[in-house]
Amino acid sequence: MPTKYNNLFTIKRLWLVLVASMIVMFSILLYFGGEIYHQAPPIPKTVQSEDGTLIYTQEDILQGQKVWLSIGGMQRGSIWGHGSYLAPDWSADWLHREAVALLDILALQQYQSNSEQLSQLQQDVVAVSLKYELKKNTYAPDTGVITISNERKNAIDTVKGHYASIFQTAKTAEASALKEQYAFTKSLALSDDNLHAFTSFVFWTSWSSVTLRPQETVSYTSNFPHDPILWRGAASSVDPSDYAAFMRYALRSSYSANYTLNSLGFRCAKDL
Repeated sequence: MPTKYNNLFTIKRLWLVLVASMIVMFSILLYFGGEIYHQAPPIPKTVQSEDGTLIYTQEDILQGQKVWLSIGGMQRGSIWGHGSYLAPDWSADWLHREAVALLDILALQQYQSNSEQLSQLQQDVVAVSLKYELKKNTYAPDTGVITISNERKNAIDTVKGHYASIFQTAKTAEASALKEQYAFTKSLALSDDNLHAFTSFVFWTSWSSVTLRPQETVSYTSNFPHDPILWRGAASSVDPSDYAAFMRYALRSSYSANYTLNSLGFRCAKDL
Protein backbone atom coordinates (compact mmCIF):
# COMPACT_ATOMS: atom_id res chain seq x y z
CA MET A 1 0.00 0.00 0.00
CA PRO A 2 2.70 2.58 0.86
CA THR A 3 4.53 1.66 -2.34
CA LYS A 4 1.40 2.22 -4.47
CA TYR A 5 0.76 5.55 -2.75
CA ASN A 6 4.36 6.68 -3.26
CA ASN A 7 4.19 5.74 -6.93
CA LEU A 8 0.91 7.68 -7.40
CA PHE A 9 1.79 10.79 -5.39
CA THR A 10 5.41 11.43 -6.28
CA ILE A 11 7.06 14.67 -5.19
CA LYS A 12 7.20 15.84 -8.80
CA ARG A 13 3.49 15.13 -9.35
CA LEU A 14 2.52 16.94 -6.14
CA TRP A 15 4.50 19.98 -7.21
CA LEU A 16 2.75 19.95 -10.59
CA VAL A 17 -0.66 19.80 -8.89
CA LEU A 18 0.31 22.69 -6.61
CA VAL A 19 1.62 24.84 -9.46
CA ALA A 20 -1.43 24.12 -11.64
CA SER A 21 -3.78 24.94 -8.77
CA MET A 22 -1.96 28.22 -8.06
CA ILE A 23 -2.14 29.21 -11.74
CA VAL A 24 -5.88 28.51 -11.89
CA MET A 25 -6.63 30.32 -8.62
CA PHE A 26 -4.57 33.41 -9.44
CA SER A 27 -6.01 33.52 -12.96
CA ILE A 28 -9.50 33.66 -11.46
CA LEU A 29 -8.46 36.34 -8.97
CA LEU A 30 -6.82 38.46 -11.68
CA TYR A 31 -9.81 38.11 -13.99
CA PHE A 32 -12.41 39.14 -11.43
CA GLY A 33 -10.10 41.79 -10.03
CA GLY A 34 -9.87 43.29 -13.49
CA GLU A 35 -13.64 43.12 -13.92
CA ILE A 36 -14.16 44.90 -10.61
CA TYR A 37 -11.67 47.59 -11.62
CA HIS A 38 -13.25 48.21 -15.03
CA GLN A 39 -16.82 48.11 -13.71
CA ALA A 40 -16.21 50.28 -10.62
CA PRO A 41 -18.47 53.33 -10.37
CA PRO A 42 -16.82 56.36 -11.99
CA ILE A 43 -15.63 59.22 -9.83
CA PRO A 44 -16.86 62.29 -11.74
CA LYS A 45 -14.75 65.36 -12.36
CA THR A 46 -17.71 67.48 -11.33
CA VAL A 47 -21.31 67.15 -10.20
CA GLN A 48 -23.46 70.03 -11.38
CA SER A 49 -27.14 70.95 -11.65
CA GLU A 50 -29.04 71.65 -14.84
CA ASP A 51 -28.66 75.39 -14.34
CA GLY A 52 -24.86 74.99 -14.27
CA THR A 53 -24.35 75.31 -10.51
CA LEU A 54 -21.24 73.42 -9.38
CA ILE A 55 -22.10 71.10 -6.51
CA TYR A 56 -19.12 68.79 -6.02
CA THR A 57 -15.76 68.09 -7.64
CA GLN A 58 -13.59 64.98 -7.84
CA GLU A 59 -11.19 66.58 -5.38
CA ASP A 60 -14.08 67.08 -2.95
CA ILE A 61 -15.01 63.40 -3.16
CA LEU A 62 -11.46 62.15 -2.62
CA GLN A 63 -10.90 64.56 0.25
CA GLY A 64 -14.25 63.52 1.71
CA GLN A 65 -13.06 59.93 1.94
CA LYS A 66 -10.13 61.11 4.04
CA VAL A 67 -12.47 63.11 6.29
CA TRP A 68 -14.68 60.03 6.71
CA LEU A 69 -11.66 57.95 7.74
CA SER A 70 -10.51 60.67 10.14
CA ILE A 71 -13.78 60.58 12.12
CA GLY A 72 -13.82 56.82 12.55
CA GLY A 73 -14.36 55.31 9.13
CA MET A 74 -15.93 51.84 9.28
CA GLN A 75 -15.90 51.94 13.09
CA ARG A 76 -18.63 54.58 13.03
CA GLY A 77 -20.97 53.68 10.26
CA SER A 78 -20.06 52.03 6.98
CA ILE A 79 -20.01 52.60 3.24
CA TRP A 80 -21.80 50.06 1.04
CA GLY A 81 -22.18 47.86 4.09
CA HIS A 82 -24.69 47.12 6.82
CA GLY A 83 -23.81 49.87 9.26
CA SER A 84 -21.95 49.29 12.49
CA TYR A 85 -22.64 49.07 16.18
CA LEU A 86 -22.29 52.83 16.50
CA ALA A 87 -23.76 54.37 13.35
CA PRO A 88 -25.69 53.52 10.17
CA ASP A 89 -24.44 52.82 6.68
CA TRP A 90 -23.88 56.35 5.40
CA SER A 91 -24.57 55.52 1.76
CA ALA A 92 -27.95 54.02 2.73
CA ASP A 93 -28.65 56.87 5.14
CA TRP A 94 -27.96 59.52 2.50
CA LEU A 95 -29.96 57.65 -0.15
CA HIS A 96 -33.02 57.41 2.08
CA ARG A 97 -32.88 61.02 3.25
CA GLU A 98 -32.33 62.30 -0.27
CA ALA A 99 -35.25 60.19 -1.53
CA VAL A 100 -37.55 61.53 1.21
CA ALA A 101 -36.51 65.14 0.53
CA LEU A 102 -36.87 64.78 -3.24
CA LEU A 103 -40.23 63.04 -2.82
CA ASP A 104 -41.60 66.08 -0.98
CA ILE A 105 -40.12 68.46 -3.55
CA LEU A 106 -41.72 66.55 -6.43
CA ALA A 107 -45.04 66.32 -4.58
CA LEU A 108 -45.11 70.07 -4.06
CA GLN A 109 -44.14 70.63 -7.67
CA GLN A 110 -46.80 68.31 -9.11
CA TYR A 111 -49.65 68.54 -6.58
CA GLN A 112 -48.81 71.56 -4.39
CA SER A 113 -48.98 69.32 -1.33
CA ASN A 114 -46.75 67.32 1.01
CA SER A 115 -46.20 63.74 -0.16
CA GLU A 116 -47.80 62.30 2.98
CA GLN A 117 -51.02 64.20 2.25
CA LEU A 118 -51.42 62.79 -1.26
CA SER A 119 -53.77 59.99 -2.24
CA GLN A 120 -52.25 56.58 -2.85
CA LEU A 121 -52.46 57.04 -6.61
CA GLN A 122 -50.82 60.46 -6.42
CA GLN A 123 -48.08 59.07 -4.19
CA ASP A 124 -47.39 56.38 -6.77
CA VAL A 125 -47.23 58.94 -9.56
CA VAL A 126 -44.65 60.92 -7.60
CA ALA A 127 -42.81 57.71 -6.70
CA VAL A 128 -42.29 56.92 -10.38
CA SER A 129 -40.83 60.38 -10.97
CA LEU A 130 -38.60 59.86 -7.93
CA LYS A 131 -37.28 56.53 -9.13
CA TYR A 132 -36.65 57.84 -12.63
CA GLU A 133 -34.85 60.90 -11.26
CA LEU A 134 -32.56 58.93 -8.96
CA LYS A 135 -31.85 55.93 -11.17
CA LYS A 136 -31.20 57.57 -14.53
CA ASN A 137 -27.49 57.71 -15.37
CA THR A 138 -26.48 61.24 -16.39
CA TYR A 139 -22.73 60.66 -16.15
CA ALA A 140 -20.97 61.76 -19.34
CA PRO A 141 -17.78 59.69 -19.81
CA ASP A 142 -16.32 62.15 -22.33
CA THR A 143 -16.48 65.10 -19.91
CA GLY A 144 -16.59 63.29 -16.57
CA VAL A 145 -19.61 65.37 -15.51
CA ILE A 146 -22.72 64.23 -13.65
CA THR A 147 -25.66 66.52 -14.30
CA ILE A 148 -28.61 66.43 -11.91
CA SER A 149 -31.90 68.31 -11.84
CA ASN A 150 -32.36 71.50 -9.87
CA GLU A 151 -34.90 69.64 -7.73
CA ARG A 152 -32.34 67.02 -6.79
CA LYS A 153 -29.83 69.75 -5.98
CA ASN A 154 -32.36 71.16 -3.50
CA ALA A 155 -32.79 67.69 -1.98
CA ILE A 156 -29.00 67.41 -1.61
CA ASP A 157 -28.94 70.76 0.18
CA THR A 158 -31.59 69.44 2.59
CA VAL A 159 -29.56 66.32 3.40
CA LYS A 160 -26.38 68.33 3.68
CA GLY A 161 -28.13 70.51 6.28
CA HIS A 162 -29.01 67.41 8.27
CA TYR A 163 -25.39 66.23 8.21
CA ALA A 164 -24.25 69.67 9.29
CA SER A 165 -26.46 69.32 12.37
CA ILE A 166 -24.60 66.13 13.33
CA PHE A 167 -21.02 66.69 12.22
CA GLN A 168 -20.90 70.32 13.27
CA THR A 169 -22.38 71.91 16.37
CA ALA A 170 -25.75 70.26 17.10
CA LYS A 171 -28.47 72.91 17.24
CA THR A 172 -31.52 70.71 17.87
CA ALA A 173 -32.45 68.01 20.38
CA GLU A 174 -32.79 65.48 17.55
CA ALA A 175 -29.31 66.26 16.24
CA SER A 176 -27.83 65.99 19.75
CA ALA A 177 -29.54 62.62 20.25
CA LEU A 178 -28.25 61.27 16.93
CA LYS A 179 -24.76 62.52 17.67
CA GLU A 180 -24.84 60.63 20.96
CA GLN A 181 -26.29 57.48 19.38
CA TYR A 182 -23.55 57.54 16.75
CA ALA A 183 -20.95 57.82 19.54
CA PHE A 184 -19.50 61.08 18.26
CA THR A 185 -18.16 63.43 20.88
CA LYS A 186 -20.04 66.66 21.52
CA SER A 187 -16.91 68.54 20.56
CA LEU A 188 -16.89 67.08 17.03
CA ALA A 189 -17.30 70.01 14.66
CA LEU A 190 -16.09 69.65 11.09
CA SER A 191 -15.08 72.79 9.31
CA ASP A 192 -17.29 73.97 6.46
CA ASP A 193 -14.73 72.73 3.93
CA ASN A 194 -14.46 69.29 5.55
CA LEU A 195 -18.24 68.99 5.87
CA HIS A 196 -18.59 69.85 2.19
CA ALA A 197 -15.98 67.23 1.29
CA PHE A 198 -17.53 64.59 3.56
CA THR A 199 -21.02 65.08 2.12
CA SER A 200 -19.60 64.93 -1.41
CA PHE A 201 -18.08 61.53 -0.66
CA VAL A 202 -21.26 60.17 0.92
CA PHE A 203 -23.35 61.56 -1.95
CA TRP A 204 -21.10 59.78 -4.45
CA THR A 205 -21.44 56.46 -2.63
CA SER A 206 -25.22 56.94 -2.58
CA TRP A 207 -25.26 57.93 -6.26
CA SER A 208 -23.30 54.77 -7.10
CA SER A 209 -25.73 52.59 -5.18
CA VAL A 210 -28.85 53.85 -6.96
CA THR A 211 -27.70 54.91 -10.47
CA LEU A 212 -28.17 52.28 -13.16
CA ARG A 213 -25.14 51.09 -15.08
CA PRO A 214 -25.21 52.07 -18.77
CA GLN A 215 -27.46 49.73 -20.75
CA GLU A 216 -28.25 47.68 -17.63
CA THR A 217 -31.05 47.39 -15.07
CA VAL A 218 -28.88 47.26 -11.94
CA SER A 219 -26.91 49.95 -10.18
CA TYR A 220 -23.13 50.09 -9.83
CA THR A 221 -23.52 48.22 -6.53
CA SER A 222 -26.18 45.79 -7.82
CA ASN A 223 -29.02 47.76 -6.19
CA PHE A 224 -27.38 47.65 -2.76
CA PRO A 225 -28.32 49.05 -0.33
CA HIS A 226 -32.04 48.55 -0.87
CA ASP A 227 -34.40 51.40 -0.01
CA PRO A 228 -38.15 50.70 0.22
CA ILE A 229 -39.13 54.16 -0.99
CA LEU A 230 -37.57 53.43 -4.37
CA TRP A 231 -39.37 50.12 -4.78
CA ARG A 232 -42.87 50.75 -3.52
CA GLY A 233 -46.02 51.00 -5.61
CA ALA A 234 -45.72 52.37 -9.12
CA ALA A 235 -42.02 53.00 -8.54
CA SER A 236 -41.57 49.44 -9.79
CA SER A 237 -42.30 50.77 -13.28
CA VAL A 238 -38.86 51.24 -14.81
CA ASP A 239 -39.91 53.59 -17.61
CA PRO A 240 -42.32 56.40 -16.62
CA SER A 241 -42.97 57.10 -20.30
CA ASP A 242 -44.65 53.67 -20.57
CA TYR A 243 -48.00 55.03 -19.46
CA ALA A 244 -49.91 51.74 -19.66
CA ALA A 245 -47.41 49.88 -17.48
CA PHE A 246 -47.21 52.76 -15.06
CA MET A 247 -51.01 52.86 -14.61
CA ARG A 248 -51.14 49.10 -14.02
CA TYR A 249 -48.52 49.41 -11.27
CA ALA A 250 -50.28 52.42 -9.78
CA LEU A 251 -53.70 50.75 -9.80
CA ARG A 252 -52.49 47.48 -8.29
CA SER A 253 -50.46 49.18 -5.60
CA SER A 254 -53.42 51.33 -4.51
CA TYR A 255 -55.61 48.30 -3.64
CA SER A 256 -56.49 47.41 -0.08
CA ALA A 257 -57.60 43.95 1.02
CA ASN A 258 -61.30 44.91 1.14
CA TYR A 259 -61.41 46.63 -2.28
CA THR A 260 -63.28 45.07 -5.22
CA LEU A 261 -63.63 46.07 -8.87
CA ASN A 262 -66.10 44.70 -11.40
CA SER A 263 -63.34 43.90 -13.85
CA LEU A 264 -60.70 42.82 -11.35
CA GLY A 265 -61.54 39.12 -11.51
CA PHE A 266 -61.34 38.23 -7.81
CA ARG A 267 -62.85 39.16 -4.47
CA CYS A 268 -61.29 39.03 -1.04
CA ALA A 269 -62.69 36.30 1.15
CA LYS A 270 -63.13 38.67 4.08
CA ASP A 271 -62.10 42.05 5.38
CA LEU A 272 -58.56 42.16 6.80
